[in-house]
Amino acid sequence: MSKEKKGLTRRGFLKGAVVGAGCLALSEVGFKEAIAAPRLKWNRETDVLIVGGGMSGLTAAIVAYDTKAKVLVVEKEPVMGGCLNIYGGILSGAGTRIQKAQGIVDSPEAHFLDCMRGGDFKNYAPLLKLECDNAGPTIDWLQDMGVTFRDNKAWVYPEWRGVARSYYSQPRTISRDVITREIRKREIPVITKTRVVKIYKDAKSKRVIGVEAKGEKGDNVNIRAKVVVLTTGGFANNFEMIEKYCRERKTRITVAAPWATGDGIMLGTDVGAGLTHMKYLRSYAWGLDLKSNRRGITAGSEARFQGAIQVDKKGRRFVNEMGSKADTEDGARKLPNMTFYLVVDSVIIEKCINSPYGFIGGWDRNRVFKEAERGEFIKKADTVRGVAEKAGIDPAGLEATIIRYNKFVAEKKDPDFGRKELQEKIEKPPFYVLELTPIAMYGHGGLTVKVDGRDSLKVVNKEGEVIPGLYAAGEIVGGFNGANASSGMGATPCFVFGRIAGKNAALEALEM
Repeated sequence: MSKEKKGLTRRGFLKGAVVGAGCLALSEVGFKEAIAAPRLKWNRETDVLIVGGGMSGLTAAIVAYDTKAKVLVVEKEPVMGGCLNIYGGILSGAGTRIQKAQGIVDSPEAHFLDCMRGGDFKNYAPLLKLECDNAGPTIDWLQDMGVTFRDNKAWVYPEWRGVARSYYSQPRTISRDVITREIRKREIPVITKTRVVKIYKDAKSKRVIGVEAKGEKGDNVNIRAKVVVLTTGGFANNFEMIEKYCRERKTRITVAAPWATGDGIMLGTDVGAGLTHMKYLRSYAWGLDLKSNRRGITAGSEARFQGAIQVDKKGRRFVNEMGSKADTEDGARKLPNMTFYLVVDSVIIEKCINSPYGFIGGWDRNRVFKEAERGEFIKKADTVRGVAEKAGIDPAGLEATIIRYNKFVAEKKDPDFGRKELQEKIEKPPFYVLELTPIAMYGHGGLTVKVDGRDSLKVVNKEGEVIPGLYAAGEIVGGFNGANASSGMGATPCFVFGRIAGKNAALEALEM
């Protein structure tokens, strides 16, 4: 039976535990003195406390439990799972059993170099190497627990330069279903609707010794832990933090999880943790504005591989569509309101829908064509002029651009932008247009951590010194992606670092 609990209240905690008003802060008293202080009581105790019950946190909890530590997970949302509940399903790693079965020659070193290139060589190399060295074994570990992948094969993604190294979870919810099942099978307690608001440190040793949490009804409770692991995710749904740290990459919309508000980053800095790579935000050129609370979804990015073109409001192409992701995004940022338009015909949209990547994130064929008929997010018409008018694009400009582009396709040469992959003419009605803008996905910056064997993923302060008793894993960790992220390097590091932090935290706790 699952031990997932709704809310953190005094009922159910250690018998007789009481939180008195005006309890003493542990920054002002020593560990032993704090325990003895009459106005401060520990309401619960554990070996390893996981703050954040998402992809990294639940992975860390499973591994810490299997290492024989007593584990407790605290999650601010009503249900556990975090990004597992909305995860699109792409992982990447080298040396997996899947690759070997396909006869694919690959290595963590090659994966590392491709990710360094993808990150403009601004990655924190030791941390990225730790991830790449452990990505393949982590994908195998997920398979062992029951995670399944599309066609049980690795797929080629552009940045892998011809190497099949990406894996599509199928069905999309399989990782969530497997991970949460394993949590329940082990009866690992997960307390939901509970936000950690403070990390306690011993004033003398500076060691982290627990946290203060606030339950659904506002109850403040203190949880004592030998080791605390922060796995609260990133900050890409906190536009104030984006404005503060990522002004060069700011966006109008975000696809980040609603709970990605930087809580753990602020908890860490409150106890002196250093930050790194905070100016780098993983934004994505192909964002569809859902016109509600600055929310959006990724859309149309893979259509360029099937023959789509991208134009500005005047109907003119502005970039080589088959260039890098940064080419399109940087070009879009120079346009009015950072807005551009993706144009396809009936042949290209069918190819998109039937590809592994789809046309719009999470939308199946029925949803795509239903939305096209509705006309809010996808504009559709039987003529180029008609679809341009619906989308607010200059009709004459778009007509001229498509005539010119179709000529390039016929001649297999693009003198305007040097596009080499000229797959299809845009000529068979109906025609479709998406209005797109860069969208925030996740932050590449976060807490600074150590990379050194058993000490890996310990949080360090601004001087580079370890904060004893504090680890971090997942998106909250800064630096591994550098300036840009490669395919699967949003989700895979969460699983990888969750495993490493869970193991190291448990071993440290058991030695105390």
